[in-house]
Amino acid sequence: MRNGVAFWKLAKDFFERVQRAGEIIYISPFVMKELSFKFDTNTLQYGLEEIRRSSIFENIDASRDDYKEARRLESASGFEISFFDCMHVALAKRIGAILVTRDNKLIDFASGFCTVGRPESFR
Repeated sequence: MRNGVAFWKLAKDFFERVQRAGEIIYISPFVMKELSFKFDTNTLQYGLEEIRRSSIFENIDASRDDYKEARRLESASGFEISFFDCMHVALAKRIGAILVTRDNKLIDFASGFCTVGRPESFR
């Protein structure tokens, strides 16, 4: 199995756990942009089809204040955390969502601003 497809299998398992719990996953254009950097077109299309099939996703757009907050967070991190990751933190903070990531550095940083956890911690 190709690495990207294996990723989407893990993601699908997480999505199913979220759905059983009756929760929502927020997707921003920043998430989609990051996925486009990580995966080839076919693998990305596979993932997007999985997302479209599910009712647990809700789109969220960044406001001007979110951009300002993300830049502030980026500076507060000493520019160790990417702007995209800081935008995820800013959005999670604004809407009171849990930021889900496996990035240890982001978990350590984000925990000072929002609730954060690994996908496998949500059962």
